Amino acid sequence: MRILIPTISTPKHREGGMERHLELLVRLLKKMGHEPHLLTTSFPSGSSWEECPVHVVPTRPAFFGYEWWVKSREKFIEIQKTVPFDCLLSEGAAAAPLLSLRERPPAAAFLQGVEAENYVNQWAEVRTPIDLLRYAAIKSPEIAVFTAVEHHLWRRAETLWPIADHIARRLKKLHGAHPSSPIDVFPNWIDEDFRPGPDARSSCRRNWGIPEGEPVFLFNAVFSRQKGAHIALRAFASHARTFSGSHLVMIGDGVDKQRLESDIHRMGLASRVRMTGQRPHDDIADLLSGADVFVMPTLRIEGLPYTLLEAGWTGLPVIATPRGGNEEVLGTDALFVPVNDADSLAEAMTRLARSPEERAALANRFKERTHRLFNSALAEQKLSSGLDRLRPR
Repeated sequence: MRILIPTISTPKHREGGMERHLELLVRLLKKMGHEPHLLTTSFPSGSSWEECPVHVVPTRPAFFGYEWWVKSREKFIEIQKTVPFDCLLSEGAAAAPLLSLRERPPAAAFLQGVEAENYVNQWAEVRTPIDLLRYAAIKSPEIAVFTAVEHHLWRRAETLWPIADHIARRLKKLHGAHPSSPIDVFPNWIDEDFRPGPDARSSCRRNWGIPEGEPVFLFNAVFSRQKGAHIALRAFASHARTFSGSHLVMIGDGVDKQRLESDIHRMGLASRVRMTGQRPHDDIADLLSGADVFVMPTLRIEGLPYTLLEAGWTGLPVIATPRGGNEEVLGTDALFVPVNDADSLAEAMTRLARSPEERAALANRFKERTHRLFNSALAEQKLSSGLDRLRPR
């Protein structure tokens, strides 16, 4: 099948869960013998994406707005005349502008979250009265618009694939029953080739200056309040006062980077906290192998986080908050701590730092769970049956 994937962004636009999903989806479609094409926004200067043919809509990079709504329709009508497609697979709501066209192929949409919940997520970024005014003036109408777009997608797409059960339940509650077909949860998956190199752990430890035997906690997310980077650091500072031989490695970048760096020095933790900066995804498996525990104290209502799936796939135990899809990924094979509770996170860190046996038991159970429930073979089966339902008759 010739398949068009409308998407606002690609891995060349930014790093994130949807972009990782897109990369794995294109790879899987090609493996299955299909011909995927992308319809996306303008690339940042000097970049491109070469995994498959790309049709660029000349709009602001990685931004869904009125310009995308108008120009994506125009671009689709133009390319459909010369390169007709058998179906559309939308990343999020990117295909919404195309769904009211009279002549279009059947469409399915991968739904990574609920727009209304972004309003809740953004609240974590409010710190000052100016932030509050901006939140009320900008975010309220923005979420209203995007919820309307989401409803349009919900009513017009032939098939909807929320990536998690909690997303499906919330969307049904907001938008009602789908008019033409059942909603089918389609979880994220991990490629079997996601694995660290043979000497990755020892190499990471050498680069970090951390000897084997000293526990390493790893945080991998955008440095923002939503993701809980400040909570991870506060919790580690508390833990470090009672346990002298542990370390924290923080992978990422973001608006809170300078604040975190300042806090690290103020707390006297410069020798025990490493900030690696944003790293290419190709490095992540190796970096995970150098750690002993993955921490995710997110405040967000998460979708089905790749960071957790990748931690489990490589055999790391996890401490996380029970937000959104975290519980669906982790089941009972992790330590959960309350949201925005650095003291509880510190206690969990100390508990695992002192018990290599518990770390190994959690890691083994979670690794078995991710390999059993979130593998590419299951994704291929699900995608094959879904495409059969979309195939023109």
